[in-house]
Formats: sequence, C-alpha cells, structure tokens
Amino acid sequence: NGKKEFSLVNENHIHKTSFQLLKKILKKKFPKLKVDFNLMGLDKKVQKFK
Repeated sequence: NGKKEFSLVNENHIHKTSFQLLKKILKKKFPKLKVDFNLMGLDKKVQKFK
C-alpha cells in the first residue's frame, strides 16, 4: 500500500501472512503435501517460516 515505513518487522509480517495463506490453499488442494517456506535476504541469510 506504500503508506507504511519500511522495516524488517513489517516485511516479516507481510511474508508470514502471505505464506500462511499460501499454505492454507495448498493444504486444501493437496492434503498430504508438506510445505516449508524460506525467505532469503540479499545478505544470503535464510529465515524459515513454519
């Protein structure tokens, strides 16, 4: 929306909610599929979302 100031907390919250929604959709379509989401930053650090 462009109104919030950029911060790591806001970015993580946006990714977490997006991944949760995507996981819910995948779980409904493929109930036996296990999914892990990882976010890699430009500094090559990886953050895992469960």
